[in-house]
Order: sequence, then C-alpha cells, then structure tokens
Amino acid sequence: MTICKTAYDTTACAGFRMAAIVDAIQEARARDYLTAADNVAYVEVSTGASGQVKAFKHALYIHKWTNPKDWQGARAGNDDPILAMDVRAAGRFDATTGRFKVTNSTMYKNLVYRAGLTSVWLTNGAAAFRNITPMATGIFASWLAEAIGFKYALDPKSKIELMIVAGLFYQSNHVEGVEFDKGNESRYLASVANALRLNVTEVARVYQQTQAIVSLEDFCTKAKQVLNNVRLENLNGGVLISMMGSTWTGDNAPELVAVALEHPPTWISLVYEAATNMALKKVGLSKIVERSQYKDGLDRLKQMLRTLAPESTEKVENVPSLY
Repeated sequence: MTICKTAYDTTACAGFRMAAIVDAIQEARARDYLTAADNVAYVEVSTGASGQVKAFKHALYIHKWTNPKDWQGARAGNDDPILAMDVRAAGRFDATTGRFKVTNSTMYKNLVYRAGLTSVWLTNGAAAFRNITPMATGIFASWLAEAIGFKYALDPKSKIELMIVAGLFYQSNHVEGVEFDKGNESRYLASVANALRLNVTEVARVYQQTQAIVSLEDFCTKAKQVLNNVRLENLNGGVLISMMGSTWTGDNAPELVAVALEHPPTWISLVYEAATNMALKKVGLSKIVERSQYKDGLDRLKQMLRTLAPESTEKVENVPSLY
C-alpha cells in the first residue's frame, strides 16, 4: 500500500486538479489571510485576495511554493510547507469584527478535527494512532463486512472472513509498500486478531491468500478471492463506494466515505463524529460505534485528540463562546 498522506492521495480524489487552489492559498498565506491551529492553516475569508481560493473539501498539503519569487512580501517562514483546510462552508467572515462566525457548528467541528488528525498523521505517522488502532480496526472491519454481507446475503462464516480481509485492509493503510515487513508481520496479524476478537491462526490463514492489500480495488479482488462466492462477482471499487456511502450522511458524504476507506485520519474523524454527534444516532456507522466493546477505544480517542491536537480541540470547544 502507498500510504495516503492526505485525502487527495486516495483513489476517490487522486485525479482532482488542485494547482489553482494551491496558488491561491499561497497568496492568501503571504497576505496573512489564514489562521492557524496545530500546523493547519484555515481558509476563513471569502473576500479580498483569499476570495480567489475556490472551495475545497479536504485538508490539502502544500509541500512547496509554486513560485516563491511571486511572494516577495511574504513574512519570513511563510514559504514553509503547510496543511490548509477550508471552513467557509461552516460559517462566514464578519468584516466589521475581523472574525469568522460559525453558523454550522457540527460541520465546523468535523472539518477542524479532520484537519487536526491529518496534521498529526503527517507529522507523527501511524505510531500516533497506535493506542486507538484496535478500536478503529474493529469498527472499520465490522462496517465493511456488515454492509457487504447484507447486500450480498452472506452467511456468518463468510462475514467473519470478510471482517478479516477488511481488518488487513485497514492495517495495510498504515504501511508503505506492497507487503508487510517480515519482521513486523506477526504484529500486524496479532493486531487484527485482537481487534476482531479472533484467533490469530484464523487471521493468518486468510492472510496467506491476501497478503497486504494495496488499494481499494485490491480489497475487492482479495475479498472475492477469499470468499469464493459468485454473489460477489460484481463487487468493485465503485460499487463499494456507493454501498458504503449509504452508511453515512451530511455534507459530501459519499466522497468523504470513499476517502475514509483509504485515509486513516479521515476514518478516525468519522468514528469520532459518529460517537459524539447525537443527531447521527440512527446512521449505520453510528450504530456500530455505539457497541460496548468500543467504549474504551473511544475514550482513548478523545484523550488522544486533546494530547496530540490541543489547539484543534480548543478551537472547536470554544465555538459557542468565541465565534
């Protein structure tokens, strides 16, 4: 698997043309139109120079300036790599006060947490999420296996095998390359077994057929190979994205779910929202997250956010009083 650093590296968004948006963000940054928290630069202003920034849905990493000579007036350090996030859909900039006013707090919080988690992922990698990986893996595997199992009327044994394939897929999203490092292979298999409460021998048996799973399409191929069920004949990346999109709701839901399948920070942000947003209680993913076996992992997730993304946490917690 090639680790997806941001949403724009995933299958769903890899073809997006972002060059013009990158240029506009660079100009907005040079003119100090952006605000920052946890190394994320937020686009809040829709007037003036930064009004040139077209809307974008996911945290966007800008690793170098297109043409630094264009920005002679930039402050020192403003040419460093940045992660940018557009929050304008969740509010409006009040020119009289010079502040951004949140009008949709739920959307705003999700955007900020998603960006903060992506920043942690870029800075610290998979190790930053180690304490919550079992919980995230378990929910991910149940989410995929239950949706696919329901659509194709799979028997219980097939659903368990599908959960293992999905768990291996989630672990693969954390590993660079087309196979697990032999020195850590047993650890990855044990992690999946622990997350799914299965015997590691059972996981290893499925792994002999799948090995690491390198893409969304590869997951579909390996699932069909392991289950060997004619009902799955038409399962592919497009079908899977459409299927999983119905398990979530809200702004840009189908694309967000598609990204979450390959980008752990986006997945974790969905899990967090499913656990904390009571309005989503009846949504498919939320029903899985509510299960008692995930409670400890969700508590650790909340603590992790406070520890690794403290500015993002403060930013969303202060929405009612400061915006």
